[in-house]
Amino acid sequence: MFLAQVQSAQQVESKLPKPKAMEPLAPTAVRGHVPIPPQRANKTATSVGSGVNPPKSTNALPPNLNNSRSTNQTNTDPVQSLASDFGFEDNFSHTLKVEEKKNHQNRIVAVREPPPVPPLPPRKASSTPSNPLPPLPKDRAVSVQSKDNSKPDPTNSSVRQATFSSQAGQREYLIKHRLGKREKEYVDIQSFRFFTGTWNVNGQAPDSSLEPWLCCDAEPPDIYALGFQELDLSTEAFFYMDSSKEQLWVEAMERSLHPKAKYKKGNKGGVAVRFVFHNTSFCIVNSHLAAHVEDFERRNQDYKDICARMTFHLLDHPPLSIVKHEVVIWLGDLNYRLFMYNSSEVKQLISQNELKKLQEVDQRQTKRAFTDFMEGEINFLPTYKYDPKTDRWDSSGKCRVPAWCDRILWRGKDVKQLKYRSHMELQTSDHKPVSALFVVGVKVANEQRHKKVFEEIVRAMDRMENDFLPSVTLNRREV
Repeated sequence: MFLAQVQSAQQVESKLPKPKAMEPLAPTAVRGHVPIPPQRANKTATSVGSGVNPPKSTNALPPNLNNSRSTNQTNTDPVQSLASDFGFEDNFSHTLKVEEKKNHQNRIVAVREPPPVPPLPPRKASSTPSNPLPPLPKDRAVSVQSKDNSKPDPTNSSVRQATFSSQAGQREYLIKHRLGKREKEYVDIQSFRFFTGTWNVNGQAPDSSLEPWLCCDAEPPDIYALGFQELDLSTEAFFYMDSSKEQLWVEAMERSLHPKAKYKKGNKGGVAVRFVFHNTSFCIVNSHLAAHVEDFERRNQDYKDICARMTFHLLDHPPLSIVKHEVVIWLGDLNYRLFMYNSSEVKQLISQNELKKLQEVDQRQTKRAFTDFMEGEINFLPTYKYDPKTDRWDSSGKCRVPAWCDRILWRGKDVKQLKYRSHMELQTSDHKPVSALFVVGVKVANEQRHKKVFEEIVRAMDRMENDFLPSVTLNRREV
């Protein structure tokens, strides 16, 4: 916006008439018209000073900027280009006209009376007047002229003040915006391995190594993203938001990470975490949705509530929601069950390896939630519900129907799932842990190309600002 204001001020400046050289006053004595030598009448100057040396140029801009004015008429207007970037090109011309009208009104000031001018010397043949006007001292004439021309124009002064006050912030924002639009010129897509895992531990403490879960691949992943549910079901943990079992699981997890790599822990203590890896933004969500077979609509509503209410507040940025990230991985005990309520029938289909038939009646297939998320093909047994410490299905009086409660979903570009599996050998809980291995294309900036694009943007903005600087030409009258 500040560029538009400066441009309109320049347009008004160019439309105003140039001040003319003041005509000499006739002497008090009656005499014929005395012509003024043309070489004196045509002289102009760009600054107030001595009248000995003639001025070199009446234009305050350097030659290269004068040439840029004519080229701007044929090339695309850089201000109009910036306006189109931000989506207000339709109102841009109207805004310029309004600003031009305001600036023109502000420039209308009272007409100044010219300073007194001494009479021309008399002709040789005529007599000298008895009381001629005293000649005006040269220093006084200079001071009067300087007073008139050095007073800042109210329009230009207000425009400069508004421009310089916000120029630093606007310039930084514009540079970032232009860098983002030209990101493809300086980033390369590199692949990184992401290991994601979820486990509902049913309030149990770790009783075995987690290596069968976390070290099941020969190559170490670049990033682990793990989510636990029901770490502690005690009343104290619910009221005081603290649990000793949490630290036990954290230590067991750290001991079981892949031995071929070293990792740094990042624990946010919440149900979601966001981070920027190189130039790609990630959001990892860990959720435990509503339980019970009949409450699948409540689970769908839980998902919608989390998406609507969970935001990340950053400095100097508007709040970010989950879906505003380039890659989102959603894992946890989503608690989706089967629309089959006979446990014996389900177990029989499992024994016959008819997993596809069971997945056809999976509650998540209703597509009323997670509609824009993807999930890999499920080729493992249901992860719920088992007798703790065993691989037997639930033998309690409730006799829960087996289901795939524990899931890992994702959304985003350049994401490829390599593996999606459960880990039956871990028997601590009534759930089985699940993991997924992804290869994610991450935008990695090339420092040299990034520097080149940054410098091009800065130079373009400098040229544009210089092109739209207002020009002022000062005229003086020689005595």
